Amino acid sequence: MLPEAKTGYGENLFLGNPVELGAVRINPRGDASYMEALRAAYYNDVEPREFLPFALTPGLPLALWTSEVTVTRERWGRIPRSYIRCTKERAMAPALQDLMIREADAFTPDNRFEQKTLEASHSPFASQPARLAELLAGLS
Repeated sequence: MLPEAKTGYGENLFLGNPVELGAVRINPRGDASYMEALRAAYYNDVEPREFLPFALTPGLPLALWTSEVTVTRERWGRIPRSYIRCTKERAMAPALQDLMIREADAFTPDNRFEQKTLEASHSPFASQPARLAELLAGLS
């Protein structure tokens, strides 16, 4: 619901009411316009014929996004963390990414995110698996 979260992509892709279902669901068997909207939001750098196997996903529990999580500087704050910023991201607005990183870094200024950049969509595992693996292997 944050203004930083608005991208204009994927906002009408979920099936049913996530609150009533307790899950966020997409339709990997939708019509052509739905499938293109799904690809444009999450797989915009994957060819139309190649993205469907990656889109075949079960519903994700709504609690993933809505559960309250308590963190402390002493526990979570001491774990090294990394963030791979995808430059072609449409599903998670860059402004929201910046907000999350900024707030986490402010909470633990002595343990800031290690940031890397990848010229990819929301789904680099589909579009650039080798480059993604290389970046992940190189994280501290």
